[in-house]
Amino acid sequence: MLVKAEPEERLGKSMQKYYRSGVGKLFYLMRWSRPEIMKSVRELSRQTTNPVGNHFKAMHRVMKHTLAYPERGWMLKPSVVWNVDKDFEFVIRGRSDSNYATCPVTRRSGYITYLMDALVTAKSAMQKVVALSVTEAELMSAVQCVQDMLYVMRVLESIGLTVKKPMMLEMDNKGAVDLANNWRTRHIETRQHFLRDLKEEGILKVTWIPGSENEADLFTKNLAGPDFNKHALTVLTEL
Repeated sequence: MLVKAEPEERLGKSMQKYYRSGVGKLFYLMRWSRPEIMKSVRELSRQTTNPVGNHFKAMHRVMKHTLAYPERGWMLKPSVVWNVDKDFEFVIRGRSDSNYATCPVTRRSGYITYLMDALVTAKSAMQKVVALSVTEAELMSAVQCVQDMLYVMRVLESIGLTVKKPMMLEMDNKGAVDLANNWRTRHIETRQHFLRDLKEEGILKVTWIPGSENEADLFTKNLAGPDFNKHALTVLTEL
């Protein structure tokens, strides 16, 4: 976790320029080929107004990681090749996660969306409203993930292609899965009904998966090395 520094700890202008330049390069790398560093780069970018020694060390660590695995990259590699059949059904699925209140500064959420098992969207962002429980935080992330899944679905359907329904959303929080499917709670009712309406229309199916199998953890948590590499190899391709 990177903590905001006090103004009196501010480094010279040349070092600040160096830090911003380095974070900008990581932004470009993250956006186009290395989504596994998304959470780290987001945290680094929050310190650009007042970087200090620890922030530089963290930036260099991310750079060292990307240089250590130059063969990894974001590749659109679908599991099935479209045979131009008009009745072919494209499969869209998503996985979401959240990191509720474990950091005193940020409140994170993350999700990924696949099209025919090819990663097409990934996001790590601070949740825009305060969640009152782990379940609520997970439900917020799920809604964001489903919005991206619906966007991909509508793009495909707008050009006359067919999407297999229901689309699958996988989460590692049993309470949020139950809320999306059957249970009720008052204070997050609107988000709950958004997911449930899609379920009743046959557009969405929400299921539980173990946290150890949820690669969306990459975008929400500081993972141990083995877990990080395991999930990174799920969303990336090694040449």
